[in-house]
Amino acid sequence: MVRADSLNKTEIGYAFKAQNKLKIAPNLPNKVSADVLDSYTKQAQSVISEAEREMGVKVADYLKNHVQEQIGVLAHMVEKEGKIDSLESKVGDLNAELGIDPLTQIPNYKALRGKLDREVERVQRGYWRTNNAEEAKKVLPTSVIMIDADDFKKYNDSYGHQAGNDALKKIAEIMKKEVRKIDLVGRYGGEEFVAVLTEANKEQAYNVAERIRESAENSGLKYPISLCLGIADTSDVTFGENTVDELIEKADKAMYHSKNSGKNQTTIYNGRIDE
Repeated sequence: MVRADSLNKTEIGYAFKAQNKLKIAPNLPNKVSADVLDSYTKQAQSVISEAEREMGVKVADYLKNHVQEQIGVLAHMVEKEGKIDSLESKVGDLNAELGIDPLTQIPNYKALRGKLDREVERVQRGYWRTNNAEEAKKVLPTSVIMIDADDFKKYNDSYGHQAGNDALKKIAEIMKKEVRKIDLVGRYGGEEFVAVLTEANKEQAYNVAERIRESAENSGLKYPISLCLGIADTSDVTFGENTVDELIEKADKAMYHSKNSGKNQTTIYNGRIDE
């Protein structure tokens, strides 16, 4: 859950204005028709989509939490005979609109990809502004951490899918706690996660990755789980059409190096991994 204290002043100002648009009218009767709930849900999706485009996923996620509460209030006011979708369905619509993974409540990779594209463009512009190698070094890179839960199929088979779901939710919770406010985390798919660290090189990202790994190892889950992590940053790639894909690929290679080297560890990408 994104809290107000995790937003900067500009984001808070935008979010509060958007919240005013999403307030339930105070003069509504005690019972309302299903159409009122449907109308509110569509309006909320529009406001949240606009927030995501203008301010990013974090502000949109903050607004989604507010909207979920408002939908809950309206759902209790709907006439019993009114034929409506369940509250869970309405919340699911919002999750889909925002690109939020329904299990872990963090962005899916599709939603996170926009942030990564913008970050790579920022670094790229910085490099292209100068032909001086020393000046180029001052451009702060963006790092990507790829994360995979070790032996997750075996974990699910041994302890059950509910335990597996609990582990995935715990990993997402740890990631959100360990990154900075300006960074983003997301679920890449299955048991894989990704973190995008703004203005951080591989060595700085390594410290974050190790905190995530150690926190997962000591998470207090009933059935312990460990992680493999791989790191690459924008100094590892050639700028062009496929820069983001190359960055992900190299972080992924580093992560698989961790798997093939005994698991439960973090690897920083270097050229030797390709050999």
